[in-house]
Amino acid sequence: MSTMREKKNYEWKTPRISWGIFAIISAITTSLGMCETFFDGNYLAGVFIAIAIQLLLIWMNKKIAKMYSELSTKVLKRLLIAMYMATVLWSTGFSFVYISNHVYSSVFMRDDQELLTKAYQNHIASLKEAAEEDFTQVLDTVIGEISQLQSGFTEDSGTEAVDTMEFPDFDALEQWFAQDAEMLQIICKGRDFEQGKPVGGTENLLAVMANKIDEMEQKKQDIETKRNEVEGEINDAKDNILNWSIEKYRIRAGTTQDKELGKLIAEENNKLTTLKTQNSQLKTELNELNNILQEVCHLESCILVCSQSLESTISSKFARILVLLGDEEPDMEEAEQLADEIYAALSIKLEEGGDNTIYAEKMREYLRLKQHLNELKDIRTAQEYCMDAAEGKTILNTESMVCSYPTEEVKNQWRHMWNQEYINMKASLLLLPSAKEKTVQKINKSILWMQRSLLTDLNNIERAVYYLTCPHSFLAWLAFLLALFMDASPIIFMAVQRELKKKENIGIGREPVIAL
Repeated sequence: MSTMREKKNYEWKTPRISWGIFAIISAITTSLGMCETFFDGNYLAGVFIAIAIQLLLIWMNKKIAKMYSELSTKVLKRLLIAMYMATVLWSTGFSFVYISNHVYSSVFMRDDQELLTKAYQNHIASLKEAAEEDFTQVLDTVIGEISQLQSGFTEDSGTEAVDTMEFPDFDALEQWFAQDAEMLQIICKGRDFEQGKPVGGTENLLAVMANKIDEMEQKKQDIETKRNEVEGEINDAKDNILNWSIEKYRIRAGTTQDKELGKLIAEENNKLTTLKTQNSQLKTELNELNNILQEVCHLESCILVCSQSLESTISSKFARILVLLGDEEPDMEEAEQLADEIYAALSIKLEEGGDNTIYAEKMREYLRLKQHLNELKDIRTAQEYCMDAAEGKTILNTESMVCSYPTEEVKNQWRHMWNQEYINMKASLLLLPSAKEKTVQKINKSILWMQRSLLTDLNNIERAVYYLTCPHSFLAWLAFLLALFMDASPIIFMAVQRELKKKENIGIGREPVIAL
């Protein structure tokens, strides 16, 4: 029987050696996990605590079953189990912390880069969509407000200067410039001014008219020069006729010389008649040109006076804002500048004496419009950020830094670059009017999680827990199972050994006694 027991004990020698090896390795990994987390590199404290934990765990593995069976109260039994579980979890937990951080030290940048890139691209797409929806909604509001303000100025604003103004003969102008499309458009704008309608782009109209007046002045000078030449030729012809007539008078009639002089006088008279006709035509053309030029200058003066009125100025600036907002890439800086000019014009009008009720109401409407223009500017900033992000420079720059076993400097620089990009993305999200909606809030929460989990220098415990919950958690769970196996396998095999020993003792006790 003694030989049999020795044989049984020898059979359990191999697992006992394994338990010892597991205990040593668990003590090492537990001490390293605690040192890197709690003791800031003070390995001595971590080693002593880890040894104490392993010794306590070995002792409890041997004694816990017996102690549990001998205890009579449930409270003490529960406390014993709780103490044992705490000891196992402490050892397993810090072993897992060390193993998982060591395993992921060579792959975390690669895996995290993939997560950050995918999330970044999804968030950019969501931000772009939200910005486009917000821009469309606010733009519709702005267009409605501008239309209301423009119509209000047309209906309510004072038009005394226009009412008392005498406008040029538009029919004569249209007849003269029947083949000039540019001038016909200006004449049409002049009719709008006459009817009190708001007209935008008067600066361009005045510039075109100034060029047209210069052309007409030049044409007038050319006609006057030509007419002076013709009048000179007329005077020369008259002098020739007079001189040749005197000379002919002195010569006897019927002679050859007399006939030649008569012929010259006749030719000169024909020439004189032609020159007088030409001179008359030039005079008529010059008079007509002077009349039309006078009408054009009159139209220019009318447009200048009308364009300098507050109502026309504001209306033209509103029209320009609408044009800018309709562009594929709106120039919000110029739109904001025009809005400031409108504000200055209204402020000056409010400072004047008299009844300014109309302008006070317009100022309130304008302030609402200015608020929405500011929102459009913010949204446009977010859209420009999305366009810059679409180029992928951030992704390319960070991917170039991904490597196995990166240095601390590389890790910090990599995290800083990603963190800065996500900070910019959050700032763009906050610019949107829909920043408080659930969809945008969800994006913001996702960004905060990314920054907290991937871009913050977490301690080893937090990072180990993250590895268990992240999409690439396979290695983390393997590390956890390994740490649990090293601490849990001894108690399982000890329980099996205890149970087998009980059965063996029962079997020995039932053997028949042989009489001597």
